[in-house]
Amino acid sequence: MTGSLRNTIAVGIAGLLAAVPMFSMTSDDRFLVGLVLAVVVLQAVAALVRRFTEQAWLPTLAQLVALVGGTLLASLRVASSLPGSGSRFWDGLNASLQAAWRHMQEQSVPMAPDDATLVAMVAMVGALTILIDVSFIAARSALLAVLPLLGGYLTAAAVLDEPLHPTSLVAVGVGWLVLLGSRTVDHEDRWPRGLTRQIGARLNVRSFVTLALAVGVTAIVASLVAGLLIPPTQRDLWPDGTGTGTVQLSDPSIQLNENLRRPDDQPLLRYTTTAPDGVMLRSSALTGVDENGWHQVDMSLQRGFPARVPGVVGVQPTDTTQVMVGEFESNYLPAPYAPVRWEVEGDWNFDPASLTVLNVDPNVGPEGLRNLTFTVESRNAEPTADQLVTAIAGIPPEGQVAVEVPPDVPPEIRRLALEITAGADTDGRRAIALQDWLRDPARFTYTLDAPTGTGYQSLVNFLTKDFAGYCVHYSAAMSLMARVVGIPSRVAVGFTPGTQQGDGSWLVTSHNMHAWPELYFAGLGWVRFEPTVAIGTEPSWTEPPPVDTPVQEPEPTPTFEPAPSTPTQDPGVPLDEQTSPGAGALAIDPRWALGTLGAILLLAAPAVVRLLQRRSRLGAGSARQMVGAAWRELGATVIDLGLDWPAGTPRQVAATGWGGLDAEGRAALGRIALLVERLYYATGLPEDVVVRSDVELVTRQLRAGQSGWTRLQARVVPRSLVWRAD
Repeated sequence: MTGSLRNTIAVGIAGLLAAVPMFSMTSDDRFLVGLVLAVVVLQAVAALVRRFTEQAWLPTLAQLVALVGGTLLASLRVASSLPGSGSRFWDGLNASLQAAWRHMQEQSVPMAPDDATLVAMVAMVGALTILIDVSFIAARSALLAVLPLLGGYLTAAAVLDEPLHPTSLVAVGVGWLVLLGSRTVDHEDRWPRGLTRQIGARLNVRSFVTLALAVGVTAIVASLVAGLLIPPTQRDLWPDGTGTGTVQLSDPSIQLNENLRRPDDQPLLRYTTTAPDGVMLRSSALTGVDENGWHQVDMSLQRGFPARVPGVVGVQPTDTTQVMVGEFESNYLPAPYAPVRWEVEGDWNFDPASLTVLNVDPNVGPEGLRNLTFTVESRNAEPTADQLVTAIAGIPPEGQVAVEVPPDVPPEIRRLALEITAGADTDGRRAIALQDWLRDPARFTYTLDAPTGTGYQSLVNFLTKDFAGYCVHYSAAMSLMARVVGIPSRVAVGFTPGTQQGDGSWLVTSHNMHAWPELYFAGLGWVRFEPTVAIGTEPSWTEPPPVDTPVQEPEPTPTFEPAPSTPTQDPGVPLDEQTSPGAGALAIDPRWALGTLGAILLLAAPAVVRLLQRRSRLGAGSARQMVGAAWRELGATVIDLGLDWPAGTPRQVAATGWGGLDAEGRAALGRIALLVERLYYATGLPEDVVVRSDVELVTRQLRAGQSGWTRLQARVVPRSLVWRAD
């Protein structure tokens, strides 16, 4: 195998290993096949071109043409199934790029499978592979190749909300070892030329194994340290010993049914907010549906705070809400959607998909919310009417569970959903049509006397026979019909804004408990709808036709005084300026800092091994050990600097003017050479031999005769760790 082909294959292997950290970003099983195909094709093209030309830039140009051409073809194929792709080349390409960008913005990681995103990620791996090829082969620098080799790791570290698995950094380290091994083998024909029996050139197995162990241990330690310093993101309510997992929670709609049917309207909590019209306080969301009704799905809980609001593109205004809880118990934190920061006593984690905030302290339970005072900072992600009417359904971070329509959904519900939305030409208008149909007071009656449950039969009776129910039935029916017409949906459970008091605060009672549908649209995220007739008003962004409804006199509002509690912060001070007593977020994301530290440690591992090797040789014990180690150290220095060793005996080598040595340096080299000849050919050496100072002098002059870049490479990427000079 030629050196060119070997290096090309080594780059391909390194490119594949550089992509290992990116597997944490996606759940798409096709990513492995795509990246292998891309890397193999790119390196095959490079190898073919290098066979017929020695021009360093031509293989790179051929790789770029292959990558761009393949990406364009794949993008256009993806765009053919996307709305707005048009018939022109650039329209299709633009549609594919926008779809990929939107998916990345909307999704929490690992991202759900998506064709456009798959093409973009594979193209990124291809670009990194080309950069590694340019650095390692064209520029002939293993040091420069480290930068694109770390590209996949740093990309994954930037988007993930959890420390990367140690194997990610180990894979990068192995990729670099492959490059180092291939580069040093390039000198197999070079080093022996002129080397004596004393300076032979062959694979340095011991040093290479030491280097591999150092890189591997460094990568593992760096990842483990990151895992200790960054708060864990996967948190199980009942840990199973693995450190990660999911939790299955009870259905909060049971509590909703019970409290809505209470004969007495029990005050639950009071809040103040910067939002002018009060806020909906949301506890949880039900994303799964089957014949028994809507229910929660497994949640992956994380510490800290959400990095972004799922699916929402752009900057949203922020509201601050302080909540004072009375005699109310729950595992869920009632918070405005979408919560991005909170100051609360206890151990509260969040689900990045639903933004449910949950008490995970097994020693506290639901009573942990009672008489609690906390502050929430939330993003107002409400769309405009114009945005909604043109909106199309997106891909939610929950994936298929928020989209799938069970095959046993009654045909009555399917038929009704299609009939109601028949005249709508966008997903946004279909959602509005479903809401308006359910809110028609001439068709439906609000009553708490309706049978409980959101199973198929209950919804069929509600939609086709009884035409009477309360918020659970309205929200469950609209969410299921939205699924039928292709819009991801879920049922949110929480509270209506309550009643504003004379002091500006808002009082929320048990009769304010409520359920409403949330539908997912591209660029807008989860959008709230209000199909329940006689409950407040529909959201402004749905633009319904005016409906005449009788005005009811307000009933006396009960009051309560919450138990004494120490507020966690001043509500007049922004959350960013307050300290968190619990698990707060760092001002600077530690993932970047620790990822960079891990990369630096990985880069420094060969240099550290080489430094320790040098100190060990120069500190050898006996005279024989000292002289032999000194000669090996000079040979290693020559290899590291990329110099040629003159032919001849040690004495002849010393007598030849080479390597930029002056008279003093040649004299020092001559003294070392004489000792080496005595070591190999004489009976013994005097015990008072001093050789270290001469080795240091020769080494210093050899390094001084080289460029700064060569000296840097010799220290950071020491070839002698793979190639041995004896």
